Amino acid sequence: MLRKGLHFSSHSAVITSFGKEYAKTGELGPQYHQNLIKAQSIRQISDYGYDEPLPVDDVKEVIRWAKEFYQAIETYLKK
Repeated sequence: MLRKGLHFSSHSAVITSFGKEYAKTGELGPQYHQNLIKAQSIRQISDYGYDEPLPVDDVKEVIRWAKEFYQAIETYLKK
């Protein structure tokens, strides 16, 4: 988003803008936007509202999403 001159002060603003600038335009798949939303939700639960560790399967899923997202961004930036 820096390439587009976009700057934000919150995670939620970054995620919203990603959806608008990349997912809705088709530059990157909408699944990446959905996964960012889910990952942010999980992060908020773990930071602010969860008294027990997150289930391992949830953590593994977020890591998988992050790897897929990283690969997609790497490919996108090479264009």
